Order: sequence, then structure tokens, then C-alpha cells
Amino acid sequence: MHCQCTGDALHLHATYGASKVDVVENWTGSHASALQRATRTTNEGFAGRLGVSVRTVAKWNANPGMPVSVEL
Repeated sequence: MHCQCTGDALHLHATYGASKVDVVENWTGSHASALQRATRTTNEGFAGRLGVSVRTVAKWNANPGMPVSVEL
């Protein structure tokens, strides 16, 4: 997913002139929840996209400081 995010970031830079892209090295529940909101996906859709259980996504949403332990 890192390559996809980087490609999307380059597209945004070219389209909107964005000057900075933040790369998240250590994901937390807060980061995962922000990504889920940005992509406007349900817990079920987000879990399916990442290959994790719906319960895991719910835990990330309930615990913003929780480290995300799957490879994104």
C-alpha cells in the first residue's frame, strides 16, 4: 500500500501543488481511523481492504493510541 499512497501523493502534488507529504512510520489507531474516514469506508469495507477482521478495525477506532500491528 505504501507504493499506492506514494503514487497518490505525487498525483496530488502535480494536481494541487502540494509541497509536503507526511509519511507515517508508526501507525496507530488514530492514523487508521483517519485513513478510514478519508476513504469513506465502513468498518467492514476497511477491514476487507486491509485483510483484517472487522473487530480489529473497531478496536483501532475505540483506541486511538493503539499501535497498528499489521503491515499497511
